[in-house]
Amino acid sequence: MSDLEEKKYKLERWKVILLTIAAFSTFLTFFIPFVNQREQQMDQIFSETLQRLSDVNPAVRASGAIDLVNLYHYRRFFRLGSSPYKNRCIFLLKNSLKIKGEEEIVREAMLLALLEINPEAMNTKKLKGIDLSGLDLLGINFGASDLSFSNLSGASNQETAWLVDSFCDPNRSYSVSFEFADLTGANMADTKFMMANFEGAILEGTNMSGSRLWRGTDLRNAVLLRTNLTNADWKGPDKYGVNLEGATIDGAILIGTNLSHTRLNGAIFRNITKWDQRTNFEGAECQGTQFDTSSDFYKWGQSRFPNCFK
Repeated sequence: MSDLEEKKYKLERWKVILLTIAAFSTFLTFFIPFVNQREQQMDQIFSETLQRLSDVNPAVRASGAIDLVNLYHYRRFFRLGSSPYKNRCIFLLKNSLKIKGEEEIVREAMLLALLEINPEAMNTKKLKGIDLSGLDLLGINFGASDLSFSNLSGASNQETAWLVDSFCDPNRSYSVSFEFADLTGANMADTKFMMANFEGAILEGTNMSGSRLWRGTDLRNAVLLRTNLTNADWKGPDKYGVNLEGATIDGAILIGTNLSHTRLNGAIFRNITKWDQRTNFEGAECQGTQFDTSSDFYKWGQSRFPNCFK
């Protein structure tokens, strides 16, 4: 190749490089404003969504929760900083579920939106005071959640239970906390808890039939009013059974209920009319436990478990 041809080749190569740089600069000239414009539009829509979430119309508030999800997926698709936005949405939806007296349609939309953004959003310690009353909680993982002071009255699913196999590492304190929670009418049939905290919880009309509670599950000062404990197994080895100290067990169904090795010190049993020969108080601590001494239940207990029915 002659020197002239080599110079022409180098010149053409530089032309290609310069044209490529020019094309890329042109692209950035249009793309950067486009991205900024999209970001501004997203911020504007987010602000409008926040306004809908505080609207007086429940349907509008529910649609606002759905809009948050749509915005989240849009930002993920266009890579517009979805992670910070995700955290904002989770914070907003969780705190919206703590609003007292919120309509069920709104709370249901909030819960669905929250779980779509993060399926593990309910497996956290930051759920204290949340209102899930009347909602279908099928398949939700509460794991080590703190649901103390929460309202779960009427919560259920369409099958059996919503906390099946909710276990905890024995070396940890509690798997899930329902401390002073309202569980009135909730369906907790066939659930399994280890070291859960139900202290002071209201279990009025709660269905806990077939439930398995053990290894120090705490129901101190809980109120079990007309609670269904049919075939519930709350026994434990030695002192690892359920702690029912100071609890009020009023009108509960105790058919096949196993309370062996539980702590019943100071508990109150009254209006118990449903039990059978499988009902078990063997090895239970019953210091100061109160029974209606004129009831057939007390007479049955005295003949079977005199150390408890004193």
